[in-house]
Amino acid sequence: MAEVTSLCVLIFFGFVAFAVFRWRRRELYRLAAKIPGPVGWPITGNAHMFVSVRSSEDLEQVLRKHAGDIGSGISKLWICSRFLVVLSEPEYIQTLLNHPSAVSKDELIYGQATTFLGRGIITRNGEKWARLRKPAIKVLHPKSIAEFELKMQKRLDELYTVLDTKAKNGGHFDISHYITRFCFDLLVETGAGVKTINELKTNSLNFPTFLEEALEEATLSSISLLTIFNLNPNFKLKKFGYKLTQISENIMRARLNATTSSAQDENKNCLNIMDLATSVGELEKLNFHETSKLANDFIVAGSDTPSKVIAGVLLMIAIHQDVQERMYQEMKDVFGDSDRPAEKKDLEKMKYLEMVLNEGLRHFGPVLTARRIDSDVPVGSYVLPKGSLVILTQYYVSFNSKFWERPYSFYPEHFTPEANQSRPKGAFLPFNAGPRGCPGKLYAMQVLRNTVSAIVRRYHITTEIEYHQVTYKFHLQRSAGNPIIKLARRL
Repeated sequence: MAEVTSLCVLIFFGFVAFAVFRWRRRELYRLAAKIPGPVGWPITGNAHMFVSVRSSEDLEQVLRKHAGDIGSGISKLWICSRFLVVLSEPEYIQTLLNHPSAVSKDELIYGQATTFLGRGIITRNGEKWARLRKPAIKVLHPKSIAEFELKMQKRLDELYTVLDTKAKNGGHFDISHYITRFCFDLLVETGAGVKTINELKTNSLNFPTFLEEALEEATLSSISLLTIFNLNPNFKLKKFGYKLTQISENIMRARLNATTSSAQDENKNCLNIMDLATSVGELEKLNFHETSKLANDFIVAGSDTPSKVIAGVLLMIAIHQDVQERMYQEMKDVFGDSDRPAEKKDLEKMKYLEMVLNEGLRHFGPVLTARRIDSDVPVGSYVLPKGSLVILTQYYVSFNSKFWERPYSFYPEHFTPEANQSRPKGAFLPFNAGPRGCPGKLYAMQVLRNTVSAIVRRYHITTEIEYHQVTYKFHLQRSAGNPIIKLARRL
């Protein structure tokens, strides 16, 4: 009898707890009921849709199919008690990104990134994010960008040495590994004032492979059921994070040594990402290890984003020889037979180069972005309730025939002035927008312009791969899985 009574008491209090839980979230349920979406199962909601997800590509396909099935530009999903809203309408995406109540990153999506990257500008929220964001924007000011471009040619000369050997050998090779190492070296010198690291030459860190494995693990961990229920120990990802922080610590030590030597004057006008991390670390009373971790996401984003776009663009123009030839002729018009380094005024004349790079960003841009809603946000005729997780499906928008004449082609004419005017702004946001837009946009675009133009001027690029044979990986952004090309010297 006592056992039955105890069971009844447990059931009663369980029912009361559930009722209180529902009552406190009544406004969320009321607003959620007005948003279209599939009917979920009891308790688990729509979690069954993600059972078959084994990779970031699987996740993207599930969300893309869901967005396409709904067709209204907004839809809802329930993952147990978590309420998700999926946005695939440019107007809604633009509104959300610019709203002050949608600047927080959600732990469900970005929690695993925190394990790997630490609490830097990508994963921070609230006052700590603002504290790092404001000086980061100042550090990445256009004036600083112009100054660090002077160091670009030195790193390009090092890249030429490697690629000249590849061209001389005449075989096909994966360009992505060399471009990632080049971008890493460039970021370390221009972003931290450290000249002594040459990963392109030594490959001592095996940085491209390490980064690829870490990003894949972070992506898969984010969609694990263990993560959803906060039961994921993340041992492998913690190991990756420790190695990344060791890299940041080495760069930090080199930077600190530079500030006490004659190199200080030479590097005083560089981007000084490490100086920024040091100042924030002192303000927050962080130790050396934690201070170094503040630079982790700068290193990953500053190396990964431009390198994947560059490798993807080089593959695409190797496939599309007409595009490559038009780029080369535009450069011949600007430089003639001179092999002098490109200057800012030269790059500004290359309108077709800009179109090609934008088409590359469309193909190899962010897959999705997630935001936590801190207060109700009106979007069109709907209201996104406080506490919901909003997923912006940029990849779906980037390949939607409503906004692109030839979505599944590499077609730079998507970015003629006329095409840009006719397309909603929210349809093309490769660096996001609003308060949490990428602070390194100017840096990334300068790296893209200088590197791609330099390679096309120096080499003719070919490949045996056809457009329909290109494979893709989905991590922070979409990237080419098989950028295998062949180079031949032009000059």
